[in-house]
Amino acid sequence: MSSILRIMKYSFTRFPMHQIFAAPSHIAIFRVLNQLNQGISGRELARRAGINDRTCRLALQRMENLNLVEYLGSGKTILFRLNRKNYFAKNMFFYLFEKENEYFDTVIYQLKDYLLNKCVWSCIYGSVVEKTDTSSSDLDVLIIVKNLQSLDTFLENISVLVSAVFVEFGLSLSPIVLLTEQWMNDNQFKNLKKDVFRNHIHLTGMRL
Repeated sequence: MSSILRIMKYSFTRFPMHQIFAAPSHIAIFRVLNQLNQGISGRELARRAGINDRTCRLALQRMENLNLVEYLGSGKTILFRLNRKNYFAKNMFFYLFEKENEYFDTVIYQLKDYLLNKCVWSCIYGSVVEKTDTSSSDLDVLIIVKNLQSLDTFLENISVLVSAVFVEFGLSLSPIVLLTEQWMNDNQFKNLKKDVFRNHIHLTGMRL
């Protein structure tokens, strides 16, 4: 193992992705440039990538050394564009970011498939919806069931869904399962209702 790590550290030709994806700023910039055919200014690129100007400049310098970006114009009008003739831009980036774009949609599809006809209403809420989530955030899901029998049955099987989501997507599912009566009448969930109604992603059923 140690010999492999030494090769990865020093051999660019064998493990080029070690440098290409060496920093989050690289990935953020590639994600933006991959969507564009025209050039973009460094300032606008930094804004869209969500990084500061200095970090963007340093990352672009590294990409230039790897011949992953092209410069258009000169002087104060320099624009940047992905070098789509580059091996990695041509053979990897499109498919990589396409799959990234499909990731959350696939999570939603599988949640809908599992919850269909098992509850009165279900939705995603919280940090994922607000786009403030991190790698340690939970995927908050509200699930409303009709009666106690439905609740008992659902709670017996919810661990299957939680495990499946974590195994396939690496997400920690945090479901709140309530009876319709609780959701409609209990003041205990007033704050939860406020959060959910402010912003949520519908999964199944009709909103209560």
